[in-house]
Amino acid sequence: MGTESKFITPVECHGKLSVKEVEGFDQPVIVDKNGNPVILRGVSSHGIQWDAGNAFVNKGAYKTARDEWGVSLVRVASYVTQDGYIEGRNELMDKKIEEAVLAAVELGLYIIIDWHIHDETVYDTPGKPRFTESKKFFKKYAAKYKGLDNVIFEICNEPVGVNWYNDGKGEDIYTYCKEIVGII
Repeated sequence: MGTESKFITPVECHGKLSVKEVEGFDQPVIVDKNGNPVILRGVSSHGIQWDAGNAFVNKGAYKTARDEWGVSLVRVASYVTQDGYIEGRNELMDKKIEEAVLAAVELGLYIIIDWHIHDETVYDTPGKPRFTESKKFFKKYAAKYKGLDNVIFEICNEPVGVNWYNDGKGEDIYTYCKEIVGII
């Protein structure tokens, strides 16, 4: 008479994550609900605005990644440009993000919702509402998923063409991040 063991999901095991200083580490690290350092193993989609980017953003693919590959984290790459979020594909992408988050919740996986700026500035320029749209995006998703322990936000992936820090003058990554984190 064997006993049946229940599979413990990554979120059940680690709960809500945070970043803290931990003895033995030079920099703050990701810790679990008990303050223990956590290593996440994950996979990422390609741009979800393209058909190929959608092929593996679903419960079945996430279950395979978790059960067969040992994945604890999935990432949904939400491209801003390149026919992406601010270029008319936001409704399609919103549906895919929702499907991805629901699948991650059901499977007990952590999920990164990524604002994927690749080769563009993070700030508004004539005809390119990147900063304005990112504030709307994070306000919407932070409110929608605020009660979930498994949602993580990547607020700016691969920013190019903008200063990292501009001595407090603004229009730099530091200022952008500070504002977006305040919204979240």
